[in-house]
Amino acid sequence: MDVHTRTLDSSNSASIYRLDLVYILGLQQFSVTTAQHIMNKPTLAFFGATGGCTIACLIPALRDGYNCVALARTPKKLTDMLTARGVPQATITTHLTIIEGSTTDLNAVIRTLFPANLPPASMILSGVGGVPDLSNPLSPKFIGKTICQDTVRNILSALREMNTSNVKPVLVAISTTGITKERDIPLAMVPFYKWVLKVPHADKEVMERLIFEEMAKPAQQRVLGDFAMIRPSFLTTGQSQPSKVRALKGKGEGQNTAVGVACPFVGYTICRDDVGEFMYGLVREMEGDMSGKEGYLGSVISISH
Repeated sequence: MDVHTRTLDSSNSASIYRLDLVYILGLQQFSVTTAQHIMNKPTLAFFGATGGCTIACLIPALRDGYNCVALARTPKKLTDMLTARGVPQATITTHLTIIEGSTTDLNAVIRTLFPANLPPASMILSGVGGVPDLSNPLSPKFIGKTICQDTVRNILSALREMNTSNVKPVLVAISTTGITKERDIPLAMVPFYKWVLKVPHADKEVMERLIFEEMAKPAQQRVLGDFAMIRPSFLTTGQSQPSKVRALKGKGEGQNTAVGVACPFVGYTICRDDVGEFMYGLVREMEGDMSGKEGYLGSVISISH
């Protein structure tokens, strides 16, 4: 028997695509053990899930049985993308809840972080970004030019508003290279970054500042338990090359090099799939599954091929 999701009007506070556990408990192939496994897994909240980096993190999270909640303007677009990338419909139905809406809508963000039938999010993964409008190459523009800062503001506001639950999740955000005092991009790419990408990079700078300011507060006052800021070099849709991924971490604002490294970490490009896989490594780190690898939570991380 097929397992189906339900679609509710986005104006309803319970607007979701999700598995109805009461319904599928009646299916022969769905065991009590499976239900317990679902409820014991932490909840992961995804913003910008249709983007290349974030969906590359969402896919392994779904396959490994995490309870995933994604905010999407068009839920069908996300499910179609997952199906096209080989995620079984049963996996989507069982482990994914989609909240229909925008990151600029505080109520939608609250529903994503505090889903009706799951525990609050333990980790928030944000890969939102403006969409380029290059209809006039001499004057490049971006749709959603403040989307990164607006999303983080709403995430922090939602956590403050719902602080009665004392939830302090980990926030993982995708930023960018080219916005720090140290030069972390090749000289040849500086004009492109400073001209074409000036607007979205200004947005990323504000987003970073909001997170740093929150993390600078005393532990009892802040709404985040931890953070990780990922600064990838120029993103491509090329083939994944995990063996070529380089990552260096710093500890605070403006640092994008590892402790003891004298020169900036300069990289050209990295594919979105490898950034997403790195993000998923942070999910595993939150769970304590390090597999002998270095930890990155609490850091600013530069990542490149």
